[in-house]
Amino acid sequence: MLRNNLYFEKKFVFRIVFCIFLIYNILNINCIDKKKKLEIRNEIKVSLISNPMTLDPRLGSDVSSFRIVEQVFRFLVQKNTLSDIIPDIAHSWEMPDEVTYVFHLRKNIYFHDGTELTSEDVKYTFECALDPEFGSPLRYAYEDIVEINTLDRYTVEFKLKKPNAPFLNNTIIGIVPKHIAEKTGKDFGLNPVGSGPYRFVNWNQDDKIVLEAFDRYYAGKPKIDRIIYRIIPDATTRLLSIETDEIDFLMNDFPPEYLDRFERNANLKINRHIGVIYEYIGFNLKNKYLKHKNVRKAIAHAVDRDEMIKSLFNGLGEKANSPLSPVNWAYNPCVTEYEYNPEKSRKILDKAGFTDPDANGPLHRFTLKYKCNSLNQESRQKAQIIQNYLKKIGINLIIESSEFAKLLDDIKNSRFDMYSLKWVGISDPDILYKMFHSSGEHRNNYFNTKVDNLIELGRRELDKNKRKRYYHEIQEILSEDLPYIGLWYKTNVAVMNKNLMGFVMYPAGDFVSMRDMWWGNGKW
Repeated sequence: MLRNNLYFEKKFVFRIVFCIFLIYNILNINCIDKKKKLEIRNEIKVSLISNPMTLDPRLGSDVSSFRIVEQVFRFLVQKNTLSDIIPDIAHSWEMPDEVTYVFHLRKNIYFHDGTELTSEDVKYTFECALDPEFGSPLRYAYEDIVEINTLDRYTVEFKLKKPNAPFLNNTIIGIVPKHIAEKTGKDFGLNPVGSGPYRFVNWNQDDKIVLEAFDRYYAGKPKIDRIIYRIIPDATTRLLSIETDEIDFLMNDFPPEYLDRFERNANLKINRHIGVIYEYIGFNLKNKYLKHKNVRKAIAHAVDRDEMIKSLFNGLGEKANSPLSPVNWAYNPCVTEYEYNPEKSRKILDKAGFTDPDANGPLHRFTLKYKCNSLNQESRQKAQIIQNYLKKIGINLIIESSEFAKLLDDIKNSRFDMYSLKWVGISDPDILYKMFHSSGEHRNNYFNTKVDNLIELGRRELDKNKRKRYYHEIQEILSEDLPYIGLWYKTNVAVMNKNLMGFVMYPAGDFVSMRDMWWGNGKW
C-alpha cells in the first residue's frame, strides 16, 4: 500500500512539474514571439501613388520625390505648422544689409556616411542648383545669388545682386555631401546620402523604397526604426492595403467616398485639415483656340467646380480662385470669379466667332487635346468630367493619357492643349514667379509684361505690406487673363493605424512629423 501511495505521489508531482514546465515554455515562447513581432513591426508602411522622379533634392520637383527627400535630407531652414521659417541646419542667421544673408550652421551634424556637414556642402549644393548645365528646376529661385562664401567651417554667406524677399523661404533645399555628389553626378539620386532622420537603404522601382532611422541625427534618433514607402498606383489596392494592415499610413490618395468607410473602421483614425495644395486646369496659350482669352473664359464658365469637389472628393475641398489659398498672407479675395453657367459659355464662344455648326447636334465648334496621368484614377476621372462639361458647350475634348513622367515631360515642353495638375507646398507668393513669369517654368506660354514687373517688384520689396499690394494686383490680372483655371484647394486627409501616435498635419500635407511618430500601446 505504501509503495502504491509513493508511486501515485511521484506520478502526481511529475505531472505538476510537467505542467509548470509546459506553461513556462508557452509563456516564454509567447514573450519571445511578441518581442520578435515588436522588433519586426517597429516600422511604418506608407503609401506613395507613383515612383519619385528622383531622390536628388536639387532635381526633384514632384510630390513623391519630396516625400522621401524630407526624411533623408535636412535644409538650412524649415517651416513650422504655420508656415513660419524656423531653424534647421542653420541655428541662426542675419542680414548685415539688404543683399547679404549669413547663416550659422549647427556643429556635429553628420551625413549618413559619418562625415560632418559643413559650409562647403551648403555652398556646393546651391552652386549645383545655380549651374545651368545641371538643370535644376530650382534654379529660378537662386538667380539673384552673385556670390556664396564659406566664412569658416560653420558659417556661409550669400551675396545677392538685389533684395530678394522670398530668398529665405527658397533656401529650403536638401543639402548634399560634396565629397559624394561630385563623384556620382546626376546618379546621386539613385543612392542618396543626406543628413536627415532617415537614411536611404534601397529602391525597387514600382514596388517600394526603404529608409532606416539614423542614430546620429542631430535632433535625436527617430522612434520608428524603418519607413517603407510602398508604391501603389491603383486606388482600390491602396484602399484594401490600409484596411488589411498592408500599409499603416495613407495621405490624400484615396477615393473620398471611402472616407465614411474609414471612419467606421475601429482600427483606423483620421486627421484632416484644409490645405494649400492648389489644383488647376492649364492652357497652352500657343494653341490657335486657347490663345483667345474669351475661349478660356468660356471654358471656365463651363466647369462646375462645386459639383466636381462634391463628386470627386466628397466635399473635401474649397473652390480656388487664385493659386494662393485663403490662409496665405498675400491672398486676394477680390478677384474675378467664374460661376458655372454653360449658357454664358456658349454665348461667349458665339460672340468670339467660334459658333456651333449644328447647335446641339453632333458637330463641334473645335477640338482640343487634354493630357492626364494614366496611372492615377483621380486624374482620369477628372479628365472625363471636364470632357463632358466641354461637350455641352460644343467643344470636343480628346483625352490622351500617359504615365506621369511622360505627362510631366510633355507639359514642360508644351506638348499639350490642356491638362490639370497641382502645385504643392505654396507658402511664399513668389511661387507666382515660377508659374507665370516669362523666365519661370513657363508651362503655358503666358506672357504679360506687367505681371513680370509686378512679380519682380514683389521679389525685391522687403516690406510685407507693400509686397501684399503687388501680389493682390497680380492675382487680379491673372483672374482676367486666365492662363490657369483654379479648381480647388484640397483638404488634407491622413488615414492611419489607430495606434500610430505623434502625427502633425502641415498645410502642404508634408510628412515632416513622421520623424517624431511612434507606435502606441495595443498595436500588437
